[in-house]
Amino acid sequence: MRNKMTQNKIIIQLLVAVWLGLFFTVSQAAAELPEQQVQETVDKVMAVLNNSALDSTARHSQISELIASRFDFEAMSRSILAVNWKKANAEQQAEFMRLFRKILENTYVTAVESYHGETVRVEAGIMSDRRATVNSFIVMKDKEIPVSYRFKHGAGGWQAYDVVIEGVSLISNYRSSFRSIVQKKGMDGLLADMQSKLASSA
Repeated sequence: MRNKMTQNKIIIQLLVAVWLGLFFTVSQAAAELPEQQVQETVDKVMAVLNNSALDSTARHSQISELIASRFDFEAMSRSILAVNWKKANAEQQAEFMRLFRKILENTYVTAVESYHGETVRVEAGIMSDRRATVNSFIVMKDKEIPVSYRFKHGAGGWQAYDVVIEGVSLISNYRSSFRSIVQKKGMDGLLADMQSKLASSA
């Protein structure tokens, strides 16, 4: 049942979990842990939120730039499209990455602007070679929401390539949803649907 969660439900959960967990975590971990590296992003995002001189458009733009460096969009795109990535031509691959990145950025900007003081409890990162998993819990008044982040280390430092909310993988959810669209409409149909989604959200 969980594996069949709709994209809209995942996005609603992201509003209270993914953004808060990834960018509002104050880590006490050692410098080599991924959550320590995102501390710089935390400070910068908070500075943007507290800057009353910025209007909504400027705030959106600055936060989008800040979070973009924390995700490996190519790795996420390859994983989401799976076999369809190899079937797509170079132009389709590039357009998918651009649109997917924009969808995620819009989701996270909306999420951060709805932040209402929830706290986050973070456990020690589990590291293996150049990958790491960081488990956290969004602490609310009546419950805790488990959120896990999967990172890999590359030239740009630690970058997230998946988020698991209450046992549901963001990558797996998008893969299932997008695969169904590609089967019905083809790759160009998927790109058109993504463009339409962005246009409606704007």
